[in-house]
Amino acid sequence: SAIAQLESLINEAALDADLVLVAETPFTPYTTVSDYRPVAEAIPGPFTDLLGRLALHHGIYLCSGTVERDGDEVFNAAVLFSPQGELLHRHRKCTLGPGNGEGGYVPGTSIEVIETPFGRVGILICLDTLDGGNQQAMAALKPDLILVPSYGLAKTHYATTQHIDCMVDECIDEWRLRMQMLAKFCGAYVLRADHCGVEGPLVRVGHSMAVLPGGHLLAEATMRPSILRVVLDGSRAEQLRW
Repeated sequence: SAIAQLESLINEAALDADLVLVAETPFTPYTTVSDYRPVAEAIPGPFTDLLGRLALHHGIYLCSGTVERDGDEVFNAAVLFSPQGELLHRHRKCTLGPGNGEGGYVPGTSIEVIETPFGRVGILICLDTLDGGNQQAMAALKPDLILVPSYGLAKTHYATTQHIDCMVDECIDEWRLRMQMLAKFCGAYVLRADHCGVEGPLVRVGHSMAVLPGGHLLAEATMRPSILRVVLDGSRAEQLRW
């Protein structure tokens, strides 16, 4: 199952790691699902309970996207767990994509950061990073690290899709530029995790990346499934902002 594959990926990524970030809605497709309500679950619930156990088992901070049910409402959400397996932070995606409303999603309404031993951590999900208001709200909170679970999709043929605005190379360029601008604007490290593989007429662009607080690219993956490992030096953050 998708969740079993995800668990295996986290187990591998957790080796010699302090923090692991996985993508937006990691256990369900994004464009080939017309209704997200059947896969939504409360927090706490089975999926987030699993994340908490994995964080505790490996002694890591663990951030993952999920699909959250809260009463009658469904949110595209992300959660951050502590090495003790405790839920530290939950973010609900504020800027939804085309068709998300029809699929049941309700937009989130707040952007926050959480204090950790290694600095102030915030979460923005995918299209959240495109909205200027979200960027300003995050920058005002003076984060040290921004986690960006993403689901980047690009057209492979203009004639067969209508809602995604760019082809593959253009989409990757846009993501790289957007993450670099976010890092520079907020003066924070940015980590982005994305999906790989084909989804109908679209392609998941992958290219998970890490960006320094000054906006310079630290590391970037490819379109192939992989684990991107980076070392962030908080003591150099002020120097790197310039």
